[in-house]
Amino acid sequence: MTLMTIADITPNGAAVQLSTVLSARATWIKATAIGTSIRYGDANVGPARGALLQTGVPTNTVPRDDFSQSPVDLASVWFYGAGGGDKVSITYGV
Repeated sequence: MTLMTIADITPNGAAVQLSTVLSARATWIKATAIGTSIRYGDANVGPARGALLQTGVPTNTVPRDDFSQSPVDLASVWFYGAGGGDKVSITYGV
């Protein structure tokens, strides 16, 4: 397994796709919120929709702790952050 990282994502009040490369896949994705209002989910994630990430705690976003080893498309994972200071740090395995 190869460990990969992505530069911090700053959503700035919008839903942001983890990757626009449709062929990019990962076995697992771990996200760490840097800020208090980071949510993750599908393309409909927003201020009242999606799972809230706890600040500073690495969270398995995919798979959702179900131990599935089926790769997931990075393009199917989205993040939302309300403020300009909110960011999310991503590490994933391929």
